[in-house]
Amino acid sequence: PAPLFADDVDVRQQTGGHRQLVVAWRPGQESSGELLPGFAVCTRETYVVDLWAGDERAHWGRLRRSYRALIHRTERGYDLAVLSAMPLPEAEGLMARAKALHVQCAGRQTRSDRTWSYQAEWLSAGYGLLAIATAKGSGADIGFSYSVRFKDWAAYFSGASRAPNVQHAIQWHMMRALRGDGQTQYYELGRGASVGDSEKAQHIAFFKS
Repeated sequence: PAPLFADDVDVRQQTGGHRQLVVAWRPGQESSGELLPGFAVCTRETYVVDLWAGDERAHWGRLRRSYRALIHRTERGYDLAVLSAMPLPEAEGLMARAKALHVQCAGRQTRSDRTWSYQAEWLSAGYGLLAIATAKGSGADIGFSYSVRFKDWAAYFSGASRAPNVQHAIQWHMMRALRGDGQTQYYELGRGASVGDSEKAQHIAFFKS
């Protein structure tokens, strides 16, 4: 999963005119380079959490001790909620808040308005989940994470935070909500680091691991 290109981006220029295909398969399934003639298959490691591998206590025990401390600290200072399935106007309002936070943290708008509209529609329909952290007292938005789910699989889409170490608690609450829906078994956090990646990308991959 990835955001749509911004409206002013030439997709052909971005892809170099090459035919492209992205294929995903689950662990244990056989993969083949002959999926379609004329297409090369490139594999990349991603991090996937099996939410059904033990109860919540077992998952909590697998976290780094320092991460557990950060989660407790965030819960003391911020209110956290995971929201899904609501009237579309309410979903649009929530995604407008997420977009404003994302723009603020990135310093510019990196995704098309259409991307945020789609995410609002999915949130309203129950396919999207928005985990959001707000400051106790003021109610100011501090951080968010957006994921989508379908059948027994969920995937992280985007997130941002304007306070350090808030995402640890946001992701923990997202996983609790996904596990609690009685349907979602796997939560894909995204790709790991590759050779030549920036230091920031390597830190993000470490966090996912």
